[in-house]
Amino acid sequence: METLFTVLSLLAAAISILFAVLVFSKDHRSSLSRVFILLCASMFYWAFAEFQMRLADTAGLAHFWLRANCLWPFVLALLFHFTLIFTRQRWLLERKLTYFLLYGSAAVFSLIDLTTEQLSSGPAKEYWGWTYTYPDTLANQVETVYVAGFGLMAGWFAVRFYLTRQKGSVSRKQSALVLTGLALPMIIGILGEVVLPSLFRTRTPELTDVAFAAGTGSLLGFAIWKYQLFAVTPAGAADQIISTMSDSLILVNPEGNISTVNQAALDLLGYSEKALIGKNVSVLFREKGCKDSLIAKKNSITCFLGISDVEASLIDHDRKEIPVSLSSSALRGNDSRLLGTILIARDVSERQRTEEQIMVQSQKIENANKELRALQQISNVINKTIELDELMALALDTVTDLRIFKFMHKGGIFLVEGDRLNLVASLGHSREFTRAHENMTTGDCLCGLAARTGELIVSSHSIGDNRHTICYAGMEDHGHAIVPIKTGKRVVGVMYLYLPAGAELAESERNLLLTIGNQLAVCIENARLFEETRALSLHDPLTGLGNRHLMDMEMKKGFGRAMRISSPISVIMLDLDHFKDYNDAYGHPAGDRLLFDLAAQFIREIREIDLAVRYGGEEFLIVLPDTSAEQAAEVAERIRKSVAATEFSRKGSPERTHITISLGVATSSEGVHSPDILIARADTSLYRAKANGRNRVEVFRQTLNIS
Repeated sequence: METLFTVLSLLAAAISILFAVLVFSKDHRSSLSRVFILLCASMFYWAFAEFQMRLADTAGLAHFWLRANCLWPFVLALLFHFTLIFTRQRWLLERKLTYFLLYGSAAVFSLIDLTTEQLSSGPAKEYWGWTYTYPDTLANQVETVYVAGFGLMAGWFAVRFYLTRQKGSVSRKQSALVLTGLALPMIIGILGEVVLPSLFRTRTPELTDVAFAAGTGSLLGFAIWKYQLFAVTPAGAADQIISTMSDSLILVNPEGNISTVNQAALDLLGYSEKALIGKNVSVLFREKGCKDSLIAKKNSITCFLGISDVEASLIDHDRKEIPVSLSSSALRGNDSRLLGTILIARDVSERQRTEEQIMVQSQKIENANKELRALQQISNVINKTIELDELMALALDTVTDLRIFKFMHKGGIFLVEGDRLNLVASLGHSREFTRAHENMTTGDCLCGLAARTGELIVSSHSIGDNRHTICYAGMEDHGHAIVPIKTGKRVVGVMYLYLPAGAELAESERNLLLTIGNQLAVCIENARLFEETRALSLHDPLTGLGNRHLMDMEMKKGFGRAMRISSPISVIMLDLDHFKDYNDAYGHPAGDRLLFDLAAQFIREIREIDLAVRYGGEEFLIVLPDTSAEQAAEVAERIRKSVAATEFSRKGSPERTHITISLGVATSSEGVHSPDILIARADTSLYRAKANGRNRVEVFRQTLNIS
């Protein structure tokens, strides 16, 4: 019997690794896949520790492996994290507190299990192997509540998600497998810990690890293989589209009920997500005002199929009509069966107000329709890209080609940066022109004047206009239209356009240029926000160093290059010694300040081609391209000595503090086939440095006794 349970633990560990590899081979980029792979790894560790405990020859060795299994709370945390992602609990996943409660509590319970005696007595040998008994202490009672709480919450999310899926759909089958995988270890745990001991008045073997690894892992693995849980499915694709589009997007199931809405739709309509999910889509339409009877069949979505940019009105939470441009896209399965319809609604309230103004003007002037087409043409062009340089070039080329104006195919766009004007796009200019306008500031020439005042400036003659202060060789007389690009009252740029000498602009043309300037301003702000967001997503907000995402990208490129040219690449993993004591003594703000100062010091000690990232908490990782193990060790030792010799100040306190760090070094070599292995080796060396007394450098398979 002992052999049977030993084999079961080993089999459970093998199953965990098998499905981790399977998921990694299918899709290792999505957050769901990564959490599942970590879950499998944690289940493997749990099952392997149980396997080693059952093989133990003595009670002392069995007790050692029982203590070594202190990381079991992370299995629950990762399983709950997996459930949140699978059931799409965005409101929890977007909060840092969720991750703190998940992994912070897991770390606390792991530390308690590691540092305190959790057993009533030592492990006892039964006919099925070693068993043990937990005392009825407060810590164990809290652990029981922790396990039950996370288990019940995960089950609640999974059940609720399952009940909202369409019967017979792939999503519902996936949900059933996940729900069963969540329930299995809870059922076995209750049977093994409560029911069977009560019935037979005897201790029972620990099978929770087997239930997690073999049960949960195999069920989710089957979902991967059978239903492509981690692959791009119609439901997954729809969810991705919904989460990334800026237009209002509503997903309707075949019965005409709303299954998903994005944040843009909620903001437009004034509803909460809970108030709309499950309601018939007809609640958003007023049949009387819909020309094409879009809701003639209230229990079907076929009336929505095949529409594109149809003008309609949505009814918001306050029963007010919101004019929209409505389009639809059918979502079908592999068997061409209709799974749902994506409705895309774009708020055209502002556009309608603009059109009304243009229609009023069209009664007075002949080319009002041309103005409308010009605005539409500009709108279509500037919405093609979010890249700032490309956006400016497209906008300038389009505006100078508009037939409604008499512009020459010549001009440019300046962006305002402080008190300076930076030329980011130009057409038809000589080198002399570019040199003459390199150091412009607000107030210089016509463009600087428009940037300072925020007003549209029209000049009929460049020669003779004393406001035109910048001249250059070969300049000919010409007219100018200088359009301020503004958001509110702030000028973000100016667009200058060439006119034939003596040309004038009508009032309607001036108004149209101002409208174009406002459109460009919105696009510029969006492009800048996009660039800032992209930069922030790759850096740690506290230290300014790269984050794990940037590390993954750079390690992949650097490791691939090192393999191609047979050049070494090294990594240094470093960790602050006794950082928790520092936080406890001086507070977390002081700890944050220390991390910031240390990051700056690391940057000073490495080359420009090296990369320093915040790996997590007080751990940092430094990537050293073209660096041997000996060179990396020298760098690590230099950093260690520099930190040990530095007195760090605390904000608001005259006291200065010393702190030390431990470092682990690893270098690519034969047998290192991936960046993950290299990082794991550096991590192993770091833990060796800590185990050997801290404030030292350890190299993988080689200890540097440097003092």
